[in-house]
Amino acid sequence: MKSKIVFIVLIIALSTLSGRGVVFSQTTQYPQTREGLERKIQDSAEELKKLQEQIKATEESLKNTQTQKTSLQRELTALQKSVNKLNLEIQSDRITIQKLNLEIESLGYDIEDIKLSMADKKEGVGEILREIQKKDDSSFLALFLKNRSLAEGLLEAQTLANLSSQLAIDISKLRDLSQEYSEKLDTTTVKKNKIAFQQKSLENKKVILTDQRKERETLLKTTKNQETLYQESLKDLNKRQQEIASEIEKIEAELRKNIDP
Repeated sequence: MKSKIVFIVLIIALSTLSGRGVVFSQTTQYPQTREGLERKIQDSAEELKKLQEQIKATEESLKNTQTQKTSLQRELTALQKSVNKLNLEIQSDRITIQKLNLEIESLGYDIEDIKLSMADKKEGVGEILREIQKKDDSSFLALFLKNRSLAEGLLEAQTLANLSSQLAIDISKLRDLSQEYSEKLDTTTVKKNKIAFQQKSLENKKVILTDQRKERETLLKTTKNQETLYQESLKDLNKRQQEIASEIEKIEAELRKNIDP
């Protein structure tokens, strides 16, 4: 392009030295004189220079916009992966909480059954103790008459005593089992509350990440629109540059025609 302008200037200089006037075509908006032609060449060159600066600036803006778009797309991909991971963790915690709720419910039933069994056994011990007390209050003769022999009476009394002792042992075991289940229930409840808190924390984090993703999506949409505008602007600038280049070529052809008819 620079060589063309130099060529035009050289022709004008030759025309000046020869003293010959240059006649431009009837379609030009400048006077058909050497001065008019010079002004047209100068204006075209200045417009071309401005266009080249605008093209360079637009290309740089387009490049920056495309870089920003790529960066936003990477951020969106990373955010989506994080949201997907949180969804899986939240789902896992939800299943764990459901499982713990079932365990807590089952432990509650077990503890209730243990308490009912302890109550039954305590009642049984009470009955045996009352029976033993009755036998202790009975006279030796009444005890003998009630049983076939003294040995049978003593055996019955010993049996009741043994049964009472066994019931007492059973009650102690049930009490220990109830304590164990109660502790397990407390531990399970604490674990459930901890996981529920963790799940809530994950859900809050998901809300934050989702908001960030929406912001990036909006910004990406704006960036893509800006990219399209830059591309269209660059297309128009390049088109105008070609038009000016064509105008200069016409001037060259006209100069050749007038200098060397």
